[in-house]
Amino acid sequence: MKMLLRYKQKADYKFLRQLTAISCVVCLLVIAVGCERDIDQNFSVNEDLPIGLYLESRPNDFSLWIEALKETDLYNAFNVGGTYTAFVPDNDAMTAFMQEHGKSQVSDFDKEYLKEVVKYHTLNTKFMHTNFIEGYIPDTTFTGDKLITKYGDAGINSIYVNDEALIVEKDIEVINGVAHKIDKVLTVVTESLYEQIKKDETLTLFAEALEKTGWSDFLSEMDKNNLKFYTILGVSNDVFAANGVNSFQDLANKYSDIGNYKDAKDSLNMFVGYHILNGGLSYGDLSTFPTENKKRNVLTAVEGELATVSEENQEILFNDDEELNYKVELNTENMNNLAKNGVYHVIKQEMPVYTPKPTEIVWVLTEDNPEISGLPFYRDGLDNSSRSINEVDVERIKWKITPMTEGAGISYDQRFNMTKPGPNSPVTCEVNPSDFIRFYTAEKNGWIELRPPTIVKGKYKVYLGIINAPGRATFQTFVDGQKGPIYNHGWWAAGYQDKDLGTYTFGKTEEHVIKLSYIKGWIFQLHHIRFEPVE
Repeated sequence: MKMLLRYKQKADYKFLRQLTAISCVVCLLVIAVGCERDIDQNFSVNEDLPIGLYLESRPNDFSLWIEALKETDLYNAFNVGGTYTAFVPDNDAMTAFMQEHGKSQVSDFDKEYLKEVVKYHTLNTKFMHTNFIEGYIPDTTFTGDKLITKYGDAGINSIYVNDEALIVEKDIEVINGVAHKIDKVLTVVTESLYEQIKKDETLTLFAEALEKTGWSDFLSEMDKNNLKFYTILGVSNDVFAANGVNSFQDLANKYSDIGNYKDAKDSLNMFVGYHILNGGLSYGDLSTFPTENKKRNVLTAVEGELATVSEENQEILFNDDEELNYKVELNTENMNNLAKNGVYHVIKQEMPVYTPKPTEIVWVLTEDNPEISGLPFYRDGLDNSSRSINEVDVERIKWKITPMTEGAGISYDQRFNMTKPGPNSPVTCEVNPSDFIRFYTAEKNGWIELRPPTIVKGKYKVYLGIINAPGRATFQTFVDGQKGPIYNHGWWAAGYQDKDLGTYTFGKTEEHVIKLSYIKGWIFQLHHIRFEPVE
């Protein structure tokens, strides 16, 4: 059976598996005797109460949400093992929610719809308010969706979820996680990026361009596993008008070269597709860089074309080029607009197709492969853990072991506490404990191929980020079939290290293949591949 299940099934399993431990509820009921200890309005610790029982102890605030939990048979799940973050609407928010939907009581809602609402408000990881940034919360809800947080003018006292619900009481710590009281029921996002953009009155011309070029169909498709996310850099009507574009025909006259707007080779089609970036990149993601360089190239939806993201004076810029005196600025007044399959921002200039200069690229094998980052146990914080992913079809990682031995193959591991760059690797691992891919050969013949995304043509030093530890394997390296150095791990101290695979000149902007061929030993532990431009 494939480990990579449909995301909704995974979310259901993650959430409802807690119900198998109902016996724990009995024990909790015995000890749950009102041990709440208030610190102040925003911070409280309730060491002996799980989320469900704690919320029930505050009927003036949460009685209607408790009704929702019981109506959906999810109440007990909040009283057993697990580590949750629950965004909990108060009674006023629930009353407004019922009125909005023409319901007089919670039980009037369809049970399955109400269950989706509850799961949409819940994550399987504990997040305090200090973990919230201007962007995605770094985990998905039990519906497999991402939530976005933002800060208002009052800083930590004005944190909004999905730009609609204010956290009015934060960091209520309980025995199995944390709850945040919010003043509005979150709207379950079901619409695609195209549907969301089409509703934005400032982007009507851009939405028309998406439709006439066929990119609207691309952005309306929902991946069945909910793993394909995109980022749209929308151009507002005002920006178009400032450049003399007041209609779609004006836009076509300016950019189209062959007149067939849905042809991938038409320059208008490329112009529109170039505003679609691969991956869901919130403002927080755009302002996070793997190295101190604060510049990286990202794939666009146009085949073989990349855009540069950089930061200067705390501003996010695209395709910043001093020689051309050109840059595209992010409009921070209209960003982090959430859709089911990604997020869209608005930019302050048109962004024609641009050939970026070589910049440092770091491809992390776990977080940058959606088949891995979408696994139910991805970054669940379980230290010293190893889970086989032999049955997961990872598009950019291929491997073979001959003969195949029980226990051999690839696994997803969380092992070491190395969240800061060390002297041998400039790359920061953002998860604690850190995660990586383990290729276990069991001393059999084997190889693993890694195919990072497109790299801009140029001259690069190529590094392989590995985990050093006693008894690791010796392997022959290849870059695009060209033999590189042999590495024998030996018995060095555990830690990240970047192994130099050599300097290569890439004559085309394209993908490349890094291959490791087994020589002797047991384990390859792989974290990233890094391309460092050579001037």
